[in-house]
Amino acid sequence: MVLAALAVALMPERVPTSVRESMEFVVLVEVLFCMAQATLTDIATRIKKPPPLWLGLLILGGLALFNPDVVSVVVGMFRQGWAIFLPFGWSLVERGRELWTMPRASQLEKLRRRALVSGRISLVLVFGGAAVATLCVSYLLDNGRGGAPLLERTAFWWLAAAFSLTAYDVVRVHRPAFERHPRALFGRFDPLGVTDLAPV
Repeated sequence: MVLAALAVALMPERVPTSVRESMEFVVLVEVLFCMAQATLTDIATRIKKPPPLWLGLLILGGLALFNPDVVSVVVGMFRQGWAIFLPFGWSLVERGRELWTMPRASQLEKLRRRALVSGRISLVLVFGGAAVATLCVSYLLDNGRGGAPLLERTAFWWLAAAFSLTAYDVVRVHRPAFERHPRALFGRFDPLGVTDLAPV
């Protein structure tokens, strides 16, 4: 994803439109799934034992009910055909399995998972805020074109930075320093609360 974003940023005329559209879709899915994933991980890392199947399915159904955009994306992916839907569906199954795998995981593994999800939320908030600020500055510089030219020129640089930080975070949480001092990607800016393992 980092390389694709850099390719679009550096050589937009040589990158197929489908690559650009696919990256934009990935970002949309990431944003829409952000809160649902945070809620799921928060529950899964704080319950003491795996729930019965019926209760787990009820929890997942509740997440879908309160995150209707997620359902819309799943339906949209299903309409794209099995070749597209199967890997996406498998990703959903893996996320849902957290309800049964995380309660049995070690405390360090729970902290890692919480840190990764907290980092994803932080990146959505930080880069989303940066995009809004860029739009505002762009509008002040050129309000005749809707205020978006600056953002359009820099969007894929922002994406490359965001994907780079996401990859770095995966490495970071598996380093000895994290084991000694678990913390969020941006330190005190910790939307999920990495070390909050109080039972629910």
